[in-house]
Amino acid sequence: MNGLPPAAERLRGLDARDRAWLLARLAPAERARVEALLDELAQGAPTPGNAEAAAPGANGAADPRSEDVRELDAADPLRLAALLAREPDGVVAALLLAERWSWRERFLAALPLHRRRAVAEASVGALPPALREAVVAATAQQLRETRLDAVPDLAGEVVSVSRPARRGLARWLRTRATWPG
Repeated sequence: MNGLPPAAERLRGLDARDRAWLLARLAPAERARVEALLDELAQGAPTPGNAEAAAPGANGAADPRSEDVRELDAADPLRLAALLAREPDGVVAALLLAERWSWRERFLAALPLHRRRAVAEASVGALPPALREAVVAATAQQLRETRLDAVPDLAGEVVSVSRPARRGLARWLRTRATWPG
C-alpha cells in the first residue's frame, strides 16, 4: 500500500491555495493520482485510508442525519473558530475530519495562518468512529452551552502584528507619553 490515500486526506484538510501550491510541485503522474484521490474523497467514495469512515453506519452518532451533525453544520464558522480558539490543534483537526462541513473553508479562513498550518499538521486521516462521535458530540454540546458573549474574541487570534510594527507602535507610545496635555 502506498502513502497516497493518507496524503490525499491530509491535502483535503488544507486551504485550497495551499493544496494547489503543493499539487503544483508534484510530478504530473503523481499529481493526477492525488487529484483522482481528492475527487474520490470529495464525493465520499471509500479509499484505502477512509474505507471504514465511508462504510454505511460506521459513523455511529456522527451519522450525517444526527442532530449534532446538523447543528454543527448550521453553525456560524466565525463563532466556531472563536469557540475552538483555545482547543488543541488535534481536536480542531479531528472535528474538521469528522464530516464534510459546509463551513469548512470559511472556518479555516478565520484562523491565523500559523494555526491553519498547525491544524493541518495535526490531521491524521480517517478517524475511528468512536473518536468521530465524541468530537462531534462534545463540540455540539459546547456550542449549545456557550453563550455568544462568552465566546473568546477572535481579534487577538486573527490579527497578528509584525515585530517591526510592534517596535514602531511602542516607540510611538513612548513619544506620545511625553506630549503635553
